[in-house]
Amino acid sequence: MRFIVDLYRYLIFAILAVMIVGAVYGLLKLSQLPTEIAPLMMLYGLGAISLFVGLIMMLGLTATFISIHDRHCELVEEIRDWRAGAHS
Repeated sequence: MRFIVDLYRYLIFAILAVMIVGAVYGLLKLSQLPTEIAPLMMLYGLGAISLFVGLIMMLGLTATFISIHDRHCELVEEIRDWRAGAHS
């Protein structure tokens, strides 16, 4: 189970890295746009920011659930070992 937790941690880091690169690329492209569509860019920017924040929150929530599950499995294993030792 520890492998799954570590794998998911690296997956989160990869997604965050892609998001950072995408944000920088998007900002560079926004600076090259004509000024006629500038009022709409605020709406697109707010949408992108809310999408990034939501994605980060969902990744964090999933990582928390995986961590809780991993800890629960460790506790169950300890209880089973303790019971096996008590009955021997």
